[in-house]
Amino acid sequence: MRVTDFNKDLNTSRANTRHSVVVRAIQEAFPGVLACIASHETNDRLGVDVWLELAGQRPIGVDLKIRAKDYAAATGGPLDCVLELRDAGKCGWSTRASLCDWLLFVCTDTGRWAAFRHADILAVCTMWGDAFLNHPRCKRITTRTASRFPHHYARDSLAVAVPADLLQKGNQRTERGGRWQQMTLNEPQVPCSRWMLARSVANGCAS
Repeated sequence: MRVTDFNKDLNTSRANTRHSVVVRAIQEAFPGVLACIASHETNDRLGVDVWLELAGQRPIGVDLKIRAKDYAAATGGPLDCVLELRDAGKCGWSTRASLCDWLLFVCTDTGRWAAFRHADILAVCTMWGDAFLNHPRCKRITTRTASRFPHHYARDSLAVAVPADLLQKGNQRTERGGRWQQMTLNEPQVPCSRWMLARSVANGCAS
């Protein structure tokens, strides 16, 4: 089990929003962005790290999922997207409502990134979360997070690292009569499609 400190992670996350690689990923994922504004702490806790302004559009709320190391790059695999399925026995951020519109996964060492609409992630994780946990290409991650402020507590969370192409595949869904069309997640890797807005600054999946 990985042990982390909530306050330290929160401060690191806020600092990383100004990282040059993250700024470049935002500019590439959202062409024409006019301004990137850090959210207030209240909205940060509701799922929005930054608000993006684009010409003639309402601001877009983006939840930045930043990692320092791109573990999949060494093997030439697609970017891994870490999805929190459960947190302290409740729904994790990938399986509950959020204020954000988009999720942007970025690795600062390689510059690789992948962007998904939050609504799509919510639907995919609600449907395929358990399947991802047991999939041979995914990795289960259990974390214990401790906090010193405003009060002492520790909580466990369950996440899964899902390759971007597999996450995109889970999103290629159809609905019939209001129910999900069943599909298999055990097919070979497929390239990321352009609607997913997944690209790579270095190597990996491209739109």
